[in-house]
Amino acid sequence: MTTAPEARPAELGSLAADLAQEQSVPDQPLDHLGRLALRVLKVPYAMVAVGQGDRWFLSTAAGQAQPVLGPFEEQAGEQLRRQLGECGSMTVIRDVAVDPRTRDNLWLRALGVRALAAFPFEGPDGRVLGAFCIADTKRRSWGNEELELLGAVAETAASKVTLRSAVRLADRTSELLQHSLLTDLPDVGHVQLAARYLPAQETAQVGGDWYDAFVLPDGLTALVVGDVAGHDLSAATKMGQLRNLLRGIAYHANPPPHEVLSGLDRVAYSLGVAELATAIYGRLEARGDGSWRLRWANAGHPPPLLCTADGQARYLDTPSGVLLAFGDAEHTDGVVDLPPLSTLLLYTDGLVESRDLDIDRGFDRLRRTAMAAAHLQVDQFCDHVVGRLADGANEDDVTVLAVRTPQVGARDQLSWTPDVPVAGGPLPGDR
Repeated sequence: MTTAPEARPAELGSLAADLAQEQSVPDQPLDHLGRLALRVLKVPYAMVAVGQGDRWFLSTAAGQAQPVLGPFEEQAGEQLRRQLGECGSMTVIRDVAVDPRTRDNLWLRALGVRALAAFPFEGPDGRVLGAFCIADTKRRSWGNEELELLGAVAETAASKVTLRSAVRLADRTSELLQHSLLTDLPDVGHVQLAARYLPAQETAQVGGDWYDAFVLPDGLTALVVGDVAGHDLSAATKMGQLRNLLRGIAYHANPPPHEVLSGLDRVAYSLGVAELATAIYGRLEARGDGSWRLRWANAGHPPPLLCTADGQARYLDTPSGVLLAFGDAEHTDGVVDLPPLSTLLLYTDGLVESRDLDIDRGFDRLRRTAMAAAHLQVDQFCDHVVGRLADGANEDDVTVLAVRTPQVGARDQLSWTPDVPVAGGPLPGDR
C-alpha cells in the first residue's frame, strides 16, 4: 500500500531554501518585515537569509543601495551562515571592518556597512533556518530596545518561513499522494495512449479526478476516466477505492462496459464508498481490417470527444446514464468505429466548466481546440488541449486521457500522425 510521506520538521529547512531561490515570486511578507525594520530601527539596510545546512540564500534585502548586492548575493548567504548559523545566537558587531568575523566580508564592504546586528531564527526542530539582519553605514552601539525589537521581528520572520515551508511540504505531499493513485499507462503497442492531470489551483494538490488504462484478460485495452465530487483528501481516498473496485470488476469476469458500471454502482452504494461520482468505462476492440472500435458506457460523465484525421470532431453523447453510487442504476453500451489516425479524448468536467463560461461554450471551446490539434502527436495533443483550456487558473481538477489509432501501411508499418493541420482561430470564451 502506498502511504503519504510524513511532514517531518527537519524537512522545513530544505523547503525554506527552495523558497529563497524562487526569484520570480516576490517574498512579500519578508519584504514587508524588512521595510518595517528600516523605518522603526532607523537603519539603512535590513536583510533576511534562509536556508539549511551550508546553503543559505538572501531572501530579501531592503535598503538604500540594494542593487549593489547583486554580484555578492550567494556569497552573502554563505558568509551569514558561517558568522551566524554556527553560533545560533544573536550577533552584534559594532565595526565590521575590524571584527575578525566580518573584516573580510566583500558584500558588506560593497554596501559600505560598518555595524551589523543579526538574530538567527529556528524551525520547530531547533535547526537554524536563517537570520534577520540590520546594518548601518557607520559604527554603532546597538541599544537593548533595538535588539529586543530585532529579536521580535526575527521571530516573526521565522514564523513566516516555517508556515510557508509547511504549506509547501503539504502541497508536495498531496501531489505525491495524487500521483500514487494515478496509474502508469500501459504500453499496448497497437494504439497510443497519453494522459494529463492538473489539480485545481485554489485547492490542495489532490482531488477526486482519475484516469486509468489496463489490459484485460482477452488482450483488449480498458479505458477509464472518472470524477468523485470534492477537492480534498477524502475525495482522493474515495477515488482510489472506486478505481480499484472498477479494476477488479472489469478484470475478474471481463463483462461488457455497461455491466462493469452497473456492478460498480451497486458495490459503491452498498459499501458507502462515494456519495457522488461519475465515470466512463470503455474497451478498445480490434476489427479484422486493422481498424478499431470503442465499446463504452457512461455513468453521468461528460461525453467522449472523437477527432478524426480530417480535423473533424464530434461528441459521443449517446449512451448516457445516471451517476454512480445510487445502487440501482442500469447502463447501456455504445459502439463507435475509430477511423485510422483518429484521436479519442476522455476528460473530466474541469476542462469545460467555469464560473465565467456557459457550459455549451465550454464544450464548443474543447471541440474546436481538439480539431485544431488533431494533427499533433498524441502527447502534444494532450499538452495543447490542457494548456489552452486550463491555463494555470483552472477552478476544478482537470484530467484527460487520449487514445490515438494507427494507420496501417505497406508491410504492416504503422503511422500515427495525420498530415494536414487544421487552422485554429479565436475560441469563444477565450481568456
